[in-house]
Amino acid sequence: MNVRPALALALCATVVGGGVAGAAPKAKPKAAPPVCNLLEDAKDDGAVDGGALEIVGGDIATSKKQLTAVIRVAKASTSSTTAPTGLKWQMIFSVGDANLFASVLSDQLNGVTANYGYFDGTSGNIEGTATGVIDQAKNEIRVTVPTGAFSTASIKPGVKITKIGASAVSVLQAPTGVANLRVFSNDSAATEKTYDAGAASCVAVGT
Repeated sequence: MNVRPALALALCATVVGGGVAGAAPKAKPKAAPPVCNLLEDAKDDGAVDGGALEIVGGDIATSKKQLTAVIRVAKASTSSTTAPTGLKWQMIFSVGDANLFASVLSDQLNGVTANYGYFDGTSGNIEGTATGVIDQAKNEIRVTVPTGAFSTASIKPGVKITKIGASAVSVLQAPTGVANLRVFSNDSAATEKTYDAGAASCVAVGT
């Protein structure tokens, strides 16, 4: 005579158990893909040098404390027979109304040096030294600057970096801290792509 209560309890347990088993776990949001190849430039379009001063691409990436700019060239080198007086690579970019740059130089007088600063009209103002690397294995010119070092811009996570471009030139290098005399421009590249500070990148910041 107790069949019906037992059956009711069994059915209740089945429904409850079935409901728990059927609950799907919430899917985790997918991480945004890393930003890569902001700059892309045709090979062999440089005016003179087909190696160290031939830009083929580039990127900018930031962490909370550092900004690293990468200029990729056809064949990285600390010297060139077609630019015996010195080599200079420069990444330019904007944050708001501030036009900024980070540069790496190489010549017989000072070796490899790097600096950063801002443009005031057409003039570049060097604000300090940076960390520069000429990576001949990866054919990359890299320069790293503290994000808080620029006096005219605040580079915080989420801030949009625009007007990204790069140049490679031959220069007559003067003693460190003295303006360089540009001999000739070799190659340049620019992009309409932008970078949000702090976004994942294929560039390892600080290296």
